[in-house]
Amino acid sequence: MAVIDTSPPSGQLGLATPLGELLGRSDADMNAEFADYAELGVAWVRTDFWWDLVQSGGPNSYNWSELDRMVAAANKYNIKVVATLHGTPDWIDSSGGMRADANILAYANFAKAAAEHFAGKVQHWQIWNEPNLRLYWHVQPDASDYTKTLKAANTAIKGADPSAFVISGGLSPAPETAGDHVGAVAFLDQMYANGARGSFDAVGYHPYSWPLMPDDSAPWNGWEMMETGIRQTMIANGDANTPVWMTEMGGPTSGRTNAISQQRQADTIQQSYDLATGYSWAGPIMWYTYQDRGGSTSNAENWFGLVGPNGERKAAYAAYQNIALHDGPNTADPTPSPTAKVTFQQGVNGYAGTLDTMVREGTSDASYGNARIDGFSATSIDAADPSGTGQESQGLLQFTGLIGTGSGQIPHGARITKAGLTLHNSDAGDGAALHRMLADWSDGTTWNSLGTGIQANGTEAAAKADLVTGQQPGSGTSTFDVTSSVQAWASGAENHGWAFLPLGENGWDFRSSEGQAPPTLTIEYTASSAAASMVLNGDWLL
Repeated sequence: MAVIDTSPPSGQLGLATPLGELLGRSDADMNAEFADYAELGVAWVRTDFWWDLVQSGGPNSYNWSELDRMVAAANKYNIKVVATLHGTPDWIDSSGGMRADANILAYANFAKAAAEHFAGKVQHWQIWNEPNLRLYWHVQPDASDYTKTLKAANTAIKGADPSAFVISGGLSPAPETAGDHVGAVAFLDQMYANGARGSFDAVGYHPYSWPLMPDDSAPWNGWEMMETGIRQTMIANGDANTPVWMTEMGGPTSGRTNAISQQRQADTIQQSYDLATGYSWAGPIMWYTYQDRGGSTSNAENWFGLVGPNGERKAAYAAYQNIALHDGPNTADPTPSPTAKVTFQQGVNGYAGTLDTMVREGTSDASYGNARIDGFSATSIDAADPSGTGQESQGLLQFTGLIGTGSGQIPHGARITKAGLTLHNSDAGDGAALHRMLADWSDGTTWNSLGTGIQANGTEAAAKADLVTGQQPGSGTSTFDVTSSVQAWASGAENHGWAFLPLGENGWDFRSSEGQAPPTLTIEYTASSAAASMVLNGDWLL
């Protein structure tokens, strides 16, 4: 699986491949298609995670088998998955659809189960496909109902995986509201009016422009609507820094009087990429789709592919590949790499790179690099230390030397698939928010040496937490998913470890690196083709 980057380069290319075009394939055929994706330079595949496929038997039934096969193929070739959660089961449709609060809760439970089931394999989740169309919402589209669904799903997914990235439903570029659809800009505006802000990490949108080119200024051009109405609505609602992910874009080369030529399809890819790279707010572009379905030439849906129904490559294939492999960043790897695992723990297998300490507002000039609490070498996280004072205790933890060429290190260029931090609890408490530290520190750092403790301000520590632990027990171990942190370090961000900022006044203590139960960091990764031989010759192959 490729490095998860919640801020991928503007215009990075992916594919929007309907799950229906992958179902029923043999493992060999599915792997062959994903191998060609990798040769093409595909960084992302956005596909359906059909609710009605997984839970056709009712709210307590789960069948992940087809999705498991698809995700395994994507991971094998280091292609990131955007999972679009939609498709109401019959038992939802027959009980009021997505207008009923009980059904919104059922959807949130499905979203949580998906995030749990695919932990470490899928980290990007889209909440529905084109919810402004009755065709996909199954009842008359309503932004209020959709926003309830979005908020519930976002909470559920991030409760299961705090590092998950949530994209709002990709809006169909309807220019106006009529009959069975709501205009895209109006729907987004209504989402904000119903409190959607803060419930997604990116806005999903489908900026189809055909038969026009993306740069055409016609008001009904989906790309023009994105540049104007969609972005203006976001800015007006305080989301100027939130990206737009183009989770479908394309044009058919047959099927209607306004179908486009194969060369114009290729030109559309190129122009879309060129325009997107000029926008700081643009996310990836998911091209719809990989292969023509073929069949009736009167149906445009059959002719959106980069390749024809018999695998013949259109001009758009070469245009896409040239961008992905030469102009744009490419994270796919046509050669599957071995999966490996390495563990870092102070004093184990010669590792001596753990640093930890705490800083206390109440004793602001004291350092606690070798602190003992209740007889243990421990770190304490507390919003009121001593009790009732409102003075904080904050923690710092770092594992140095994670990446390199030495034995037991992660090779340069490796792609992190999973990382877990295990801590031994010594006193129950409210837990902590883990923010990646951005500034240097040492085990001699004090509250005052940092100014006024650790500030999550984007300079000293990241403004957004990578993880929120919730309440923690007073004994045993707790393991936290820190994949996003390690992926950031593997992608070139400086590793200064984590700041542990308190969540409440009931302090939480865990054992530190100086004692007999030091923190443990376990990382799973796939080596790049350049580093694969190093892994195969090491001791880390699973």
